[in-house]
Amino acid sequence: MFFQNRRGLTLIEIAVLICIIAVLAGLILPVLARAKQTNYRPRCSSHLNQIAKGLFMYADAAGNGGMFPTLGPAGDLFDDPNPMLALNLIYGDYIQDARVFSCGINPAERLAAITPIRNGVIDPKKTYLSPLSCSYAYDPGHHPDHAVTAIVADRKGDLVNSDNHGTNRGQNVLISAGTVEFRESVANPLGKIEGQDFQDDDIYSLNPEIPREYDSYLRQIGSGVPPAGDSERENPRSVDTSGAGQCVLIGAGIVEFRETPDGKND
Repeated sequence: MFFQNRRGLTLIEIAVLICIIAVLAGLILPVLARAKQTNYRPRCSSHLNQIAKGLFMYADAAGNGGMFPTLGPAGDLFDDPNPMLALNLIYGDYIQDARVFSCGINPAERLAAITPIRNGVIDPKKTYLSPLSCSYAYDPGHHPDHAVTAIVADRKGDLVNSDNHGTNRGQNVLISAGTVEFRESVANPLGKIEGQDFQDDDIYSLNPEIPREYDSYLRQIGSGVPPAGDSERENPRSVDTSGAGQCVLIGAGIVEFRETPDGKND
């Protein structure tokens, strides 16, 4: 009778296998992480498209002068000290889902930063976006005629670009004309303005050499919470739309204004 000699792995062989697995994990895991971050781009782009619809509906509303939300003084609408509070003017009235303003990793943490949330329910009239809860930076004071200006983008990261889709990877940018595109650079080509070629070298910084209506200065300054006594976000350029109806986004991508919740205008 013959017996087969079976033996287990030696300590050296086990150590070699562990080293091989560690090397493979070191190569694969970063690739998977980058792929996951890249997958957020389409969702983030979709959110910016919804924000664009809210901005255009706000500009079209009577009393807003065709302007995107701004709380800057009448003499200089670009000089808004609280861009987050200006962006809040479309939250609740034109965009009721707070998740639209959150993009990237751990959106739940950003939604939790919206205060206050009462009994676990978001009340759009009593909750406010803040730099902690919003994934985007905004430049108030523009209107649709500033068609080449970047007005909303992924918020700036610790380096040059945004970190919403990976460290310094780039940002989704919403142009005043309503288009959204992903860019790996903070530059915004403007083309010819009054016969002269311009380029905004950094959409997150103020460039005094460019006419202000075309220069982007995307910021996240401000708490987004109105001063005491301004609990309903009063604004001289806003309109009370309570009871008037609602804007409805249809699955086909069409936005309609409806006076009744059942989708039928009598």
